[in-house]
Amino acid sequence: MHRLRIREVCPESRVFRPDGARLRIAIERAWNDEAPIEVDFEAEVIASISFLDEGVASLFFDYDAEVIRRRLQIVGMTDDDKRELNRLVVIRRAQRTAA
Repeated sequence: MHRLRIREVCPESRVFRPDGARLRIAIERAWNDEAPIEVDFEAEVIASISFLDEGVASLFFDYDAEVIRRRLQIVGMTDDDKRELNRLVVIRRAQRTAA
């Protein structure tokens, strides 16, 4: 299993879209291997739509949701951030369907 700790992948900031892109790139690099990927948010409050959208939700535009659910595990995320991420995932999945 690949384990990505949010503070290691994005040590300086976890707020802006480029920070989220750093996370997404780390996920996609690990994606090339068949092992599951665990992203540990370490109970840190993110509360940034831009970061969550770019870092995780955007994957649902490029990849099938079932594949993501099988390969990617999100742990240590606050409940508020989970709700926001789920809302963003719904939007990205709708965009994928419309494309």
